[in-house]
Amino acid sequence: MYVGLMIVLVLAGSFCMGFCGLLFGEIQAYVPLMFRFLMFMFGLTLVIVGMMMLIIRIKKIGADHLIAPGRPGSILWFYIYGDGEVRITPAMRAGEMQLYNPDMEAQVIDVKTYSLGDHKVRFVPEVLGHAVDMDYILYANVLKTKYGFENLREVRDDWRANLLKKVGFKLTKPIIDKENFISGAELKKASQGEII
Repeated sequence: MYVGLMIVLVLAGSFCMGFCGLLFGEIQAYVPLMFRFLMFMFGLTLVIVGMMMLIIRIKKIGADHLIAPGRPGSILWFYIYGDGEVRITPAMRAGEMQLYNPDMEAQVIDVKTYSLGDHKVRFVPEVLGHAVDMDYILYANVLKTKYGFENLREVRDDWRANLLKKVGFKLTKPIIDKENFISGAELKKASQGEII
């Protein structure tokens, strides 16, 4: 509907701009010059409003990247959110089989790109598992390769343990090897009010 309104505004404005010129020569003599000028200005206003609505819409969804000529090494992401919204944003090849998007600070493995005109296009769904914070990834990677931590929880626990050791306390790990399990007979006894 939004695009239809833009097209109707541009067409109606173009018709109003040229309406007085479409009249026959004898009738044009009876049309006042000021009315012709007002019709032209009204039509021009409609055309400008329709075009501005189109430009704002193009900028909002990122389709202006499709209008610009494609560059080597630049790949456009069609980032598809979970609710179906699509955002078009440029990315670059950061390394071997890696695409980096500075607008979203995200990096994904480049599996397949498609050609759309002179652009290279990559469809990236939101559930792909890409990283949003590149500093976080770099930090986690250094901790894993240099210090041998598997995740950041181990780093936090190790930091607390070292601090408590310096103060004189020993951090113990919780015992989680026993499970609380109730059988059918015990459940029946409990429902009748007996103590298990």
